[in-house]
Amino acid sequence: MATIKLAALTELRKPTRSIIAGKAPFFVGQGDTDLICGSCGSTLAEGIVNGQLRDIVLKCPGCGEYCEQIMLPPFPEVRVIRLSAGYFDFSTLSAPVRCPPDVAIIGTKLTVP
Repeated sequence: MATIKLAALTELRKPTRSIIAGKAPFFVGQGDTDLICGSCGSTLAEGIVNGQLRDIVLKCPGCGEYCEQIMLPPFPEVRVIRLSAGYFDFSTLSAPVRCPPDVAIIGTKLTVP
């Protein structure tokens, strides 16, 4: 299983991205990659396919840091679920979001003038 340490964001203004918060791990799949917080090392996503989550900021429930994946591999040919820009609180979910290997979850990144 590969582990990718996410980059901690130095600054996060108003939500111009898709931001996920709540209980970790947020996403669980059948892939071979885990995503961990760049600050404290908490697992934020388990068993995903690398590149399956794009343009999504994950707020670590362990330390409160906002994290993102910097480098992305080529986009796999899969079904896509697009999230709007905003704040998504997963703390009320009874289980992590399941990520089948043939689905990519893509966030929205708005440009700020």
